[in-house]
Amino acid sequence: MLLPNWPTRTLGGDVWWLTIDAKAGWKIQKNFVTGHYRLLDGCNVRHAWSFSEKTIRLAYIYAPTFKPEKM
Repeated sequence: MLLPNWPTRTLGGDVWWLTIDAKAGWKIQKNFVTGHYRLLDGCNVRHAWSFSEKTIRLAYIYAPTFKPEKM
């Protein structure tokens, strides 16, 4: 299940995050501490997050069809 999300600018995940997949400017990251996942666009804006890798990968499949807006 995707958890409630407001597109939020992030710092890109250089400290607490491991990038586990990336394509077309989108990336999936996993948090080292909590184990949850997030989906970031090329501007490091979070578009989805979940504790389920399967769920976040489903959102990732459709991510290239969305056009990220600059914040």
